[in-house]
This record gives sequence, C-alpha cells and structure tokens, in this order.
Amino acid sequence: GPFDTEKEAGECIKRRLEENSIQFTSEVIERIGRITGRIPRDMIELSGKLFDRAVECKTSSADVPLLHEAFTTLHGSKLTEACSLCDGVSHNARIAIGALLALASKTTAERIVSHLYPGLSEDARSYVVAGVQSDLARAVDSSTLIRSDGDSFFIPDPIAAYALGLSLRAI
Repeated sequence: GPFDTEKEAGECIKRRLEENSIQFTSEVIERIGRITGRIPRDMIELSGKLFDRAVECKTSSADVPLLHEAFTTLHGSKLTEACSLCDGVSHNARIAIGALLALASKTTAERIVSHLYPGLSEDARSYVVAGVQSDLARAVDSSTLIRSDGDSFFIPDPIAAYALGLSLRAI
C-alpha cells in the first residue's frame, strides 16, 4: 500500500538518491509523492524516468520541468485526454475543474461555487451552481478523468489530477 505520509514518501526517494550525482529538488520530491498517491512502485517508476531524463540532459538537478517531461513519457495518454477535455469545454468549465482540483476531494457544485465566489448573493449562487453542475456533468460524460457520484464530483486518481492540472496551465 501507499506510504502513510508525504514525509515518509519523500524519505524513500531521498534514500535512493544518497551519494548520487543526480539529485531531485524538494519540490520535485513532494510532487512525485502527490502524483503517485505515495504508492512505492509508482514513485519508483516515475523517479526512474525522471532520473533517466536528467542523465540524458546531463544535469545534476532534476527540476519541475524535467518532472513534467518524465510524467509525459509515462502518462502521455492521460495527459492527452486531459488536454482534449480542457480544450473541449468552456472557460467556466475549466474554472470549475480547477476548483475541483484545488478542493482535492469529492465535492458538490455548491461547494465549488462557495470556494470560487464566497460573497455571491443567493439569487446569483443558484444560477452559478446550476451552470457548474451542468459544466461538470458534461466533463464527466466526455472523459474518464472526472467522475460523479450523485451530486458530487471527483477526480478518481492522482495521476488524472496531475494531468488535468498540467493541461489547465497549458491553456
């Protein structure tokens, strides 16, 4: 199963890099744990791709852009699906997907709207909630990256979440 904490996951990566000429930045180590859900096998696979990419680039420090390259090598199909989803939805839907990512848990359109627009009047709130509900329902229908369970929406795995985050930044 996964490591219990981010710290434990990070220590695993740091141990493997001890006395090595290539090191990962602390941000990269934290992201590897997040991207993989702290599952050791997946962490080692992504770290290995990143290490290989650092060797190819003749660099001693693996940074976030290099991590993105390694992620793309391993999870290109998810990244392609995320880019297609984000390209195919409205600007408002991309904002809702970004909020779903930021909240990082199963959540409702109401909670997303409260997160995005905390001071919204009741009249406006119900209108915006309906729009977010509709936007996310369309995203669920057109992709495997976002799912719904009744009135709640969620991103089923951390790899999908990272791919969506990358694709939203790329737009």
